[in-house]
Amino acid sequence: MEMLLIFLVFGASVVYAAQPLFEPTMTGDIDRQTEISHLEEAKLAVYRQIKQIDIEYELDLLSEEDFLSTRLRLKKEASAIIDKLQTARKN
Repeated sequence: MEMLLIFLVFGASVVYAAQPLFEPTMTGDIDRQTEISHLEEAKLAVYRQIKQIDIEYELDLLSEEDFLSTRLRLKKEASAIIDKLQTARKN
């Protein structure tokens, strides 16, 4: 009877100690949050660039051709980042 009790206590201790080894890790959530943070920062950087070229154009520092092509490129970049953000948030 004592051996059975000792065996049960020992077995329960081993299961309790080994339990974290068999649980799914949280690194997936951390990686996803890191990706979302990086994408948010990239989106804000592109928005700042758009605002900057708007100001430069208003001050006649950019030609209309350069302004339009650069603004279009930045808007496409922002759109791609937003798509990636939406995908990352769904997963």
